[in-house]
Amino acid sequence: MTPHLSINAMNGCSGFNTMRVSGHLGKKTIHILLDSGSIHNFLDEQLARRLGYRLESIAKQSVVIAGGRTMICQYVCRRFTCTMQGTEFVSDALLLPLGGCDLVLRV
Repeated sequence: MTPHLSINAMNGCSGFNTMRVSGHLGKKTIHILLDSGSIHNFLDEQLARRLGYRLESIAKQSVVIAGGRTMICQYVCRRFTCTMQGTEFVSDALLLPLGGCDLVLRV
């Protein structure tokens, strides 16, 4: 299935189908967008590199952004872990230059 990312996720905006919350990667506070319009989890590639996460190369994959624009994803961060309100979440996250937030979690 082709990954989809909502326009709200790219802009980092809250909307009818999204909710913006704070979370933590270790001691770093991050901005998370919970997004029912996205069908995968996405992590900002620059943030992942800065924090030293292990990036696994994958076959180039097109990610469709609302409005028909596409971006190419080349990396995944396996078993990515973040904390929200004291609860730890572990999941794989595709890496893209998000810009508007640090992490997009599908709902």
